[in-house]
Amino acid sequence: MKKKPLVILSLLILFFLVLGLVLYWPIIFQEGNPLPIVQGIVRLQLSEEKIIAIDSERYLTKTEDSNEAIISFMESKGWVFKDRLGSGYVFEKQENLLTIVGRQYSRFFRIFNIPELE
Repeated sequence: MKKKPLVILSLLILFFLVLGLVLYWPIIFQEGNPLPIVQGIVRLQLSEEKIIAIDSERYLTKTEDSNEAIISFMESKGWVFKDRLGSGYVFEKQENLLTIVGRQYSRFFRIFNIPELE
């Protein structure tokens, strides 16, 4: 007798999990496989780091620290911040210009695409 409510509760939870996955599929997979991003979010939350490499060209920052984080990161690579144009950041190194564009991943995180820097 006591197993019946437990089975019904388990089925309801499973139903809502599947429903949530179906409804939010485009959001969850907007950047492809979400596991590297989830790992980056956990690392950002548990450490003092301001920017985390997701893969060789994508970097994750917290939205509130994104400006300082990306500028500091690029300056540590020898690039000099020149200007900001909307969501683009312009850097210069010797006579080379590089524009990095950030995009909002969620309310709390931004992703930057930075080409591999020597």
